[in-house]
Amino acid sequence: MKSSTDGKGTGKSASTESGDGAERADWPIAGEALSVWPQAVFLLADGKITYANAEASRLVPEPLLKQPFATVFGEVDAECARTLAEMQTPLDLDLKTGSGRWIAVQARSYQKSTIVTCRDITEQKLLADRTEELSDFLENASVPMHWVGPDGTILRANQAELRALGYSAEEYIGHSIAEFHVDEPVIADILRRLTNDEVLDNYEARLRCKNGAILTVAINSSVYRKDGKFIHTRCLTRDLSSERFAAELEKRLAAIVESSDDAILSKDLNGMISSWNRGAESLFGYTAEEAIGKPISMLAPPDRIEEISNILERVGRGERIDPYQTKRTTKDGRILWISLTVSPIMDAAGNIIGASKVARDITHRIQSEEALQAANDSLTRANADLEQFAYSASHDLQEPLRMVLAYSELLEEALWRTAIGRRGRVHRLSRRRRYAHGTPAARSSHLYPERRDRSGRSAGYRRE
Repeated sequence: MKSSTDGKGTGKSASTESGDGAERADWPIAGEALSVWPQAVFLLADGKITYANAEASRLVPEPLLKQPFATVFGEVDAECARTLAEMQTPLDLDLKTGSGRWIAVQARSYQKSTIVTCRDITEQKLLADRTEELSDFLENASVPMHWVGPDGTILRANQAELRALGYSAEEYIGHSIAEFHVDEPVIADILRRLTNDEVLDNYEARLRCKNGAILTVAINSSVYRKDGKFIHTRCLTRDLSSERFAAELEKRLAAIVESSDDAILSKDLNGMISSWNRGAESLFGYTAEEAIGKPISMLAPPDRIEEISNILERVGRGERIDPYQTKRTTKDGRILWISLTVSPIMDAAGNIIGASKVARDITHRIQSEEALQAANDSLTRANADLEQFAYSASHDLQEPLRMVLAYSELLEEALWRTAIGRRGRVHRLSRRRRYAHGTPAARSSHLYPERRDRSGRSAGYRRE
């Protein structure tokens, strides 16, 4: 709301009084002129309507005469209602009615009456609101923008442009655009083209930031003209540094994927193959043209078909599937053992749109493990057979010794009976009997007693 009054409540306009305060009597009200006046006109006496022209009737179609003017526009905010009721002049007021219309009200006092003119300014208000909204949008847009005059002076720059280059508005706006270009021939060519009404589309240039860094940008610009006159340029600046870094990174990643010996492929959530590297061609035998657009299930042997749907369900929930062993089929029908890793693929908004798969051929390793296991099993069986043989051999060798022992005991008993000397043959037979019970070393010492000379030194073994 905007309003102005003289603050005295006199009901007299400054335009209706002469310098000495005398009222002007030479200002007749021409009813015929008011009836065709392009604005709504009301005459008020004591706050009530005494006259309304045709335009007023169109503005407020309800009966008007003798009504308080404060009520003709229906529901308005309290401050506007109070201002209309008091009707202190001069008055300039923009009010919004309950129906959403905007009305510009001007009131001036004339003699004992008040002349009120009204006009509908709804369209102007809406236009002003849209202009303000657009200005706010440009000022706070995330894309750097600036306007340049025909002489190259920067007329306007939004916050994104100032942030990108690091300058304040005072350091940037009002300066020549050439001050911030690294290459003078480039900015000269830009201004020349715009002056000739050319439209610049992704024109590459280098700008100097406040901190001394060089920013590579793409400029999109055209000229705004009014009545054929160059008013200002409209420039959008896009930072190419981050885009080029991202593109270079993407290129490197693509090269790594393409040159990998592992099979790397991707599929959408419907299980359709969307990418296929050389490693996948080498492993499975299908070219990229043969695989892309086909269902991933074509790689699964019959006993692994259900595995495909389970993987898709888990990936759809955002799960990552760590490496596990499984089987897949090649183009020529061979069954391969592979180590498979599956990860979800997300778009910029974080929505899961597919899955990436890394497969490594482990068939040789599995075959080697199986061969090693078979060898271990064979060795285990051989060890068991050897143990059985050793047991049997030991049993067979012990049997003659037991017979010797038994015979020795019988012979010893017979010699005792015949009273043959105890220190002679009987002693040797006892020693042989102990030998049958002893270790190999003990047996050797029993069978071949050590001989000693008169000094007690060993003279070797002798047979008895």
